[in-house]
Amino acid sequence: MAKVKLQVISWLSRAFVATEVNRYDVELEVAEEETVGALFDRLAAENKVFADYVFDRSTQNLTGRVSVFFNNRMLELVQGLDTEMKDGDFILIVPAYSGG
Repeated sequence: MAKVKLQVISWLSRAFVATEVNRYDVELEVAEEETVGALFDRLAAENKVFADYVFDRSTQNLTGRVSVFFNNRMLELVQGLDTEMKDGDFILIVPAYSGG
């Protein structure tokens, strides 16, 4: 099994019963070469708030309410949800931003 680090910041951290108000850090076990999408599907099955705000299990896609970074690059700039993970990878989830 590989281990990846997941960090969730801002208000979304409350979905994980964060010990800090605006940040949640956890190390997760994943199968070697498991995809980010498969991990997110698993997390959404276990956590309704994650499913509501991050990953829609019915469409197997992100909800559009968050931005996801994989090893400091936007997830879309690697292979999106099909990105395969390996030991030591880092995933950061932040609320989507917009402005004008």
